[in-house]
Amino acid sequence: MRFVAAALFVLSFVLALPLQGQIVTDRPSFVESSLTVPERSVQGEVGFAYSDLGSDASTWSTPALLRLWLASGAELRIATGGLSSFSGGDETETDLGNVLLGTKIHLADGVGGGPSTALLIHIDLPIGSRRFRGAGFSPSVSGVGEWGLSETLTLGVMPGFAYNRTSGDDYLSAFLGLVVGNAFTDRIGGYAEIGFAQLAAEEDGGNVGSFNLGATLLTAAQDSQVDFQVSLPVTDGAPDFAFTVGFSLLRTR
Repeated sequence: MRFVAAALFVLSFVLALPLQGQIVTDRPSFVESSLTVPERSVQGEVGFAYSDLGSDASTWSTPALLRLWLASGAELRIATGGLSSFSGGDETETDLGNVLLGTKIHLADGVGGGPSTALLIHIDLPIGSRRFRGAGFSPSVSGVGEWGLSETLTLGVMPGFAYNRTSGDDYLSAFLGLVVGNAFTDRIGGYAEIGFAQLAAEEDGGNVGSFNLGATLLTAAQDSQVDFQVSLPVTDGAPDFAFTVGFSLLRTR
């Protein structure tokens, strides 16, 4: 109930603000956008995500990301797994997911054939329920580069590192994403992506990678977007199948 109340408050806050302009989202792909939210704006991105883990185990969650303009080329980011659930065997647990706090800094525009770039710094806060949180504060840093290959085709890459705190030994892991996107029309886009959420030693959980296919649809006002993504495993540690569907909205303060 606390999560529902908080979600309704955030949604009503965003909806109460006037239109800003065309939205650029960070969901649903693994690779983030290199752009920050426009000046004096706030953007909410919410969704539903389901993963089939195999062996009659599955998870679902309601991820949400709130992006707030801080200064030119900089934004504050507050993310959560929202209401999250695990089912396996005779066990089912549903509770609040983890919370992440961070910032994105836009470093360079894509001019002269160069990429549009950004730096992202996040820290996972261990304040969700016990199953869905880490054992301590877990920082991560990543960089994003986006190239315009043609008027409609783009290439994005996102390498990064994370320090993971667990109930056992802490460990350092890497992550990497590569995405190719295409704008089919002014409002409809699609992409194909390989995302490695974790690159680590076997004793730390090994590699977790998926192949993702997704689509986005801008509304007529271009201040909001609906999206969909399906994922198939490319490593043994990834879910057997996953999908997410979501909605994003941009407003000015």
